[in-house]
Amino acid sequence: MNAIIKRENEEDSLKKLVAQKECYSMAKKVYFIQFLLAIVGVVIFSFLQIMFNKYKINISLIVATYSITILFVDVFLDSYVGELKEKASLIQELFDCYVLNIPWNNILCGSETESRDIYCNCFEKKKRNFLNLKNWYDESISLVPEEVGKIICQKINCTYDVEIRKKYMLLIKWTTAISVLLIVSIAIFSYTIFANFILAGVLPLLPIIKWIYKNIKSNTSSINAHEKLKININHILKDAANNSSHNAISIRQIQDKIFLNRKEVFLIPDYLYNKWRNKQEDAIRNLVEESIK
Repeated sequence: MNAIIKRENEEDSLKKLVAQKECYSMAKKVYFIQFLLAIVGVVIFSFLQIMFNKYKINISLIVATYSITILFVDVFLDSYVGELKEKASLIQELFDCYVLNIPWNNILCGSETESRDIYCNCFEKKKRNFLNLKNWYDESISLVPEEVGKIICQKINCTYDVEIRKKYMLLIKWTTAISVLLIVSIAIFSYTIFANFILAGVLPLLPIIKWIYKNIKSNTSSINAHEKLKININHILKDAANNSSHNAISIRQIQDKIFLNRKEVFLIPDYLYNKWRNKQEDAIRNLVEESIK
């Protein structure tokens, strides 16, 4: 009843998926570097303090200098990650606008031509096999009228990885709690002088606190935005089921929100994402079936 599945499996559409995944993968690599610097690096330095203390060598000033430096480095890395996420979201927008036959929003997304240039550059940098990206949206979408199919696909975009994000946020909290406990414990048992405790126990916590605050805030915002949007989409689907009118303006407005959410999306390492994805895909298939019914 619609051509969504046909359009999404065309070669150019699959190339767009490759290009956006490449941008997100690069952003995740930088994000992992931030994690190593802000969490792992600080914890390692804290353990080194124990070793050096045996030889009466005080490295608390070095630890403090490293911690403050990481705060500034993290700002520049955040900017670079933001650029990569924006590129990925523009490429994904190209994909959705073509596959779902939604008009491009020049005011929100900028020039469509410039976005195509970004897509071409990202794809050419690293050509990957894109055959495994076929049927990005479930084939059963073809069973409903196109306007309804668009809304169901948008619902998938708002639902796909919310549960994965909730799991990862819990993992972040545990990682941070353990790191903070280790650093404070080491500082307490290693130094009796208050100034050294501040240098070795308090300042090293600053990069960790910044990292956890930034990640929890971003993840919470992402989850809340997707769940609010999903509620709005459910209302539109209910109207469609009751044969009420739903127009292109509503669909474009939903797509605007999806685009903005993608720009601010919270990054999850590929290893964990792929590990948790299978269960999520089963849930999405059930969601699609229920929406079609």
